[in-house]
Amino acid sequence: MSPHLHSSPSSFWLMLRFLLSVLLLLSSGVHGQGRLKLTVLSEDRLQMKWKEADGPVQGYKVRVRPISEVPQPELMLTTTRGRATVAGLDASQEYALQVLVLNGTTEKLLAKRRFTMEGLREEEMIRSDSREQRKKLLPGGSGSGDLDDVTEALLGLPTILYPDPTTTTAAAAAATTTEAPTTETPSQLPDEAPEKATKEKRKRKKEKERDRSKAENKEEQGTAQGKAAEEKPRKTPFITQPVTGMSPRKPFECDSDAAADIMLLVDGSWSIGRTNFRRVRDFLEGLMTPFHIGPDHIQIGLTQYSGDPRTEWQLKNFTTKDQLLEAVRNFRYKGGNTFTGQALLHVMEENMRAEAGARSDTPFFVVLLTDGKSQDDAIAAANRLKNAGVEIIAVGVKNADEAELRQVASEPVDLNVYNVNDFPLLSKLVARLVHILCGRIEERGISKRMEPRPTADPALSYPSPTDLRFSELGSREVKLHWNNPAKPVQQYRVVYHSAEGQSPQEVVLAGSESTVLLEGLSSQTLYHVSIFPVYEDNVGLALRGTVTTLPLAMPANLEVTPSSYSTLRVSWGTATGATQYMILYSALNHGEPDDAKEEKFSADQTVVELAELLPATDYSVTLYALYDEDPSDPVTAVATTFPLPPPMSVQFPVVTHSMLRVSWVPGAIDVPGHRITYSTNHGSDVKQVEVTGMNSVLVQNLSSLSRYLISIQSHYPQGLSAALTSNVTTLKVPSPSDLRVTNFSGSDITVRWEAAADDVVSYLIKWISLSGGDLRQLRVSGESEGAILEGVEDDKEYQISLSALYGDGAQSEAVAIRYSTCESHTPTHSFAR
Repeated sequence: MSPHLHSSPSSFWLMLRFLLSVLLLLSSGVHGQGRLKLTVLSEDRLQMKWKEADGPVQGYKVRVRPISEVPQPELMLTTTRGRATVAGLDASQEYALQVLVLNGTTEKLLAKRRFTMEGLREEEMIRSDSREQRKKLLPGGSGSGDLDDVTEALLGLPTILYPDPTTTTAAAAAATTTEAPTTETPSQLPDEAPEKATKEKRKRKKEKERDRSKAENKEEQGTAQGKAAEEKPRKTPFITQPVTGMSPRKPFECDSDAAADIMLLVDGSWSIGRTNFRRVRDFLEGLMTPFHIGPDHIQIGLTQYSGDPRTEWQLKNFTTKDQLLEAVRNFRYKGGNTFTGQALLHVMEENMRAEAGARSDTPFFVVLLTDGKSQDDAIAAANRLKNAGVEIIAVGVKNADEAELRQVASEPVDLNVYNVNDFPLLSKLVARLVHILCGRIEERGISKRMEPRPTADPALSYPSPTDLRFSELGSREVKLHWNNPAKPVQQYRVVYHSAEGQSPQEVVLAGSESTVLLEGLSSQTLYHVSIFPVYEDNVGLALRGTVTTLPLAMPANLEVTPSSYSTLRVSWGTATGATQYMILYSALNHGEPDDAKEEKFSADQTVVELAELLPATDYSVTLYALYDEDPSDPVTAVATTFPLPPPMSVQFPVVTHSMLRVSWVPGAIDVPGHRITYSTNHGSDVKQVEVTGMNSVLVQNLSSLSRYLISIQSHYPQGLSAALTSNVTTLKVPSPSDLRVTNFSGSDITVRWEAAADDVVSYLIKWISLSGGDLRQLRVSGESEGAILEGVEDDKEYQISLSALYGDGAQSEAVAIRYSTCESHTPTHSFAR
């Protein structure tokens, strides 16, 4: 859109737009002492400038956060100048921008602003339109003398590339819900000159820093153009990138003539893996390449560690860069656990010896690379190295513990601690780490050359105690030991404080003492200890060290066992000094705990029962020892309550063709009720019977000669128990009995019988003359016990049969007799058919 869209505005319109532009300028981000100017360079690139803060400043931090209901990544960039550039912004997204002043470990807000790229472009159009109109109204013209915004953007400003949400990994996205992960901890701030440096030293240092800054600006311009083509289609999250330049990158070389011994200490534990270990080798190769290698320049050794350290090569082994690079490309992956403390002590005891090539008059650096938290005391080991004058640079990858890295590294930690989210990002650290290391080598070399040579060493006049040791280490106490100096000391002042910043505490001892017990400490806390020798007319340098108290004693031998379907028995061993115990327990629902319940118990209780639980349910039980209000680390166990007791046995004391009696023995006392389910084996016609206060039930209306599955469940307030099942087969239907002829008169025969069963539906009577003739039949009610057969002829013998018919369609076996209608009227015996 052109700023000259309105070709002939009225004077009123000109004045109105002028006022609007002034208002926009006044509201464009002034906060405190800093005035913030934002300039849109392209569709997704923004330049920012601010008035630099008064007084000495280490640098500035720029934070850009999207304002959105859905959490999005936050970006951070540090710089030493009052300007920076951000790329990869969304035109319609609203952002919150903060500029903070860095001074030591403190941050102070200098300026802030909320903006959208579209809104900034509209403001720029208004300002541009106003400038054009003022040129028409005012005689002549004026300029600020500044470079135009695009030109300034190309002069090496620090630029951060905003992450593309479509390419941000899940892990990075999860890590940015509150604050962007730190991909590079140091802020590229130049190390401050020592306070007591001479004027000549300051002048020479400023000249070197100015030359180095120019070289770095040129190098950053070249770097960006070399990578622009490959990085334009994608947006890599959280990696600071130099702005696009105009010339190809020239590889950086550390031109310092200063000598240094550098020991690379590489974590080779199993958690790294062989694929990532290849990236580690590439990183180390990139770190070595820029330095002048040789016995009079830079010497580099390498120790790989895991469970035990292994020196791959000593400082003196390779005297040329080609030899060194060949060695780093071929050293083998070790594997094992992560014992960083042991590895640091290995450097001190094995790699810093003169026999290994270490030079006593040369600065010594350790570059530590690890991907996890140490399984031993790395901080105490690092302090021994630092007390010996070693500068430690710590590089963490992926699962590294940044808090531990910051305690292991040398001061200033902002220059000596790096942390990246994953191994592929190591390559982004190389150039920056080389710059920092090169500068530190040069500064350490200058410091050594310019160190004044005192005629009398104060350390000799007022010697310090030596060899600080610790014993009787507990959760709230530790005993200190040291060796007294040869010169008599009047008294010792032992000053100690926690790393969390508590007020220092002090113990004063007689000069003849060499031990002290510090009590009332916090558990699992890092303490800084300083032992000052006090002489008659002066105070000597302190003997310093750090120690971490142990965790509070935890309960031992936690056992959780079910005692019933609604209770768990919990037992444990005592924790010395505990004032109470606390149990948190919760049911596990698909592996996830439900809301936890809490119970506390006195210190003398070590066996308790958790009641009113759900049957057949997994429970997570977590036990803490309480020391007043401080809890120990927890111990946890999982146990499952018993299921509801089912009936123990089932019997069928009565079985007929149409009913059966089911009896059982309950699995518990006073079971409220039972549910009986029965069906044929093929699962049809499933029926249930509920009974209360009974252990037996009569099941009727069954089918004859059918196999039934009987299931019995006990019904508790908590639910149904598991089922006790059994099979039973009903009997065949019974036949009528005692079929007989009771009368013959004329052409009728009267027959009678004994009933087959109470549930007979009808009887079927059949008769036929044995001398020939038709079969005749008669059906009578099931309640009948007799019938008259009509149409019978004289002097013939008849066969008569009778069967019972039932409701399920079953027909009994027939019983039959023979009867002769001759004068004798003598029936034959009945028989079954």
